[in-house]
Amino acid sequence: MTPTGDADFVAVVIAIPRPAWGLLRHLPGAVRDAERWRMALGTHRRYDPVPNADAAGIEQVLVSAMSDLCSGGRLLVTFSGHGVAFPVTDAHGELVSFDQAVVANDGPILNGMFGRLWRTRPDLEVLAIVDACHSQGALERLWPDRNEHEGPTPVESGLGVPTRAPAAHLPAQPPDADQIRAALRTIATADLAFPLSTERWDVAAARLVHVASCAADERSRETPEGGYFTQALLSELQYADSRASIRAWLSATARRIDPMLDQHMNATYVGERPDFLDSPVGFG
Repeated sequence: MTPTGDADFVAVVIAIPRPAWGLLRHLPGAVRDAERWRMALGTHRRYDPVPNADAAGIEQVLVSAMSDLCSGGRLLVTFSGHGVAFPVTDAHGELVSFDQAVVANDGPILNGMFGRLWRTRPDLEVLAIVDACHSQGALERLWPDRNEHEGPTPVESGLGVPTRAPAAHLPAQPPDADQIRAALRTIATADLAFPLSTERWDVAAARLVHVASCAADERSRETPEGGYFTQALLSELQYADSRASIRAWLSATARRIDPMLDQHMNATYVGERPDFLDSPVGFG
């Protein structure tokens, strides 16, 4: 994608409260999360996919938003809705891993789509924030960019929340066999248009901070006012300003999360230089 825009910051706010795919319950908090994000973003340039957008619609909006950015610009992507642990099988049909995915109206979007998009603009910074079950790594770009024998990309670990280098060969599984069987039954009818996270590219990608409301084998909590994690994140932003660093904002949010909820915020940084974490949030 050739950079054509002049914006240095663009946001995409995605909310999928009740997808047509699967037997997933309605999440009214997803709509409230989107409303909170729009309020926090104020007059910043923003793209909103239609409510309950399908995967193609989400991709189209992301492409438009990225084309609006100048070189070195920052894309904020927020997702509120359902997340699933998608079973990956080998050539013999045996379960070998799980791929975390967000759910659009027409089914799961495996992070191969996002990995491909991040590679269309390696000159950008991407801040992806996901409030969904099994959300660790759901919008992450794919790994590795380089030869796997060169070792992991440097990862900043002083954030105050779990930070890791993504690895397709280290899957997190749902906690019990019943969930595995239920996932396999549900997924069997899905028509997936995008690659699994095991696909590799040699093309460089945008620098990425991926922030998830919970770990890959956990459920995200919702309150009548919206997602518990989104509330904590945006409440903390009220006490900072746009000059606060991403690291300070996320670290303070992590301290707000009640450990008794069995919901553990997860942050992943992918890129050659961790200075992205120490740059200003840029909105709020």
